[in-house]
Amino acid sequence: MEDEKKTNGLKEVAKELVGWEDTKLIKTLNYLTTRPGQIISEYCKGEKHKYLSPFVYFFGVTALETYIASTIGLFDFMLKQNVESLRKTFSDPIFAKSGINVSSTADQMNSAFLFLFSETGQKIIILPIVLLFTWLFYKKYNRSFKENSWFALYTLGHLTLLTIPLMLYWYITKDLVLYSIISLIIGSLYWIWNSIQFYKFKIGKAVLLRIMMLVTVLLTLTIVQFLMAFLFL
Repeated sequence: MEDEKKTNGLKEVAKELVGWEDTKLIKTLNYLTTRPGQIISEYCKGEKHKYLSPFVYFFGVTALETYIASTIGLFDFMLKQNVESLRKTFSDPIFAKSGINVSSTADQMNSAFLFLFSETGQKIIILPIVLLFTWLFYKKYNRSFKENSWFALYTLGHLTLLTIPLMLYWYITKDLVLYSIISLIIGSLYWIWNSIQFYKFKIGKAVLLRIMMLVTVLLTLTIVQFLMAFLFL
C-alpha cells in the first residue's frame, strides 16, 4: 500500500511537471514551434491545463542545454576563449600605464563571466534582467508584467531548444564565432516572429524592439560583469 502511494505520488508530480500522461509536453513543443502566439495567449487567459508552465519549460530546456554543452566541452572552450580575449584586451598599453594587473583582471572578469552564465547565474541575474527589460519594452502594448514574463520564458526556452542542434556543428568544427552568429540569428528571428504573433506587431516594430532590447540587455550584462569582477570578486 505504501509503495503504491509513493508510485502514485511520483506519477502525479511527473504529470504536473512534465505532462507525459496528457501530452502536455508534445502539445507545448508543437505549438511553440508552429504557432507560439496562440499557446502564450491561451496560457495568459488561464488555459494552463493544456501546456507545460513557462517556468518548467524554460528551466527544463536550459538544464538540457547546460548538460549537453558541459558534456561536449563547449562551456570550457568558451571560457578559454574568453580568457584569451580578456588578456589581449587588458594587455593594451593604455591599461599597462594605468597599473592594472593584466593577469589578475582577466581572471576576475572570467570568474564573473563563469558565474553569470552558470545555471545559478542565469536564474538569479540574467533571467530577472531579461524579464525586467521585456516588461519595460513591451508593457505599453496592453500587457501586464506576468503576460510579458510568460512571453519571455516560453520564447527564451524554445529558441534555446532550437539552437541546441547547432552544438553539433560547433563540436565538429570548433568554430565558436559562426556558432554564436547563427545562434543569435535563429534566436532573434524566432523572438521577432513570436512577438508579431503575440503582440500583433508589424514586422518593422517587432524588429526594432528586438534590436533595442537585445542591445540594452547585452550592455547591462557587460556592466554587471564589470561590477562583479571589480567589486565582489
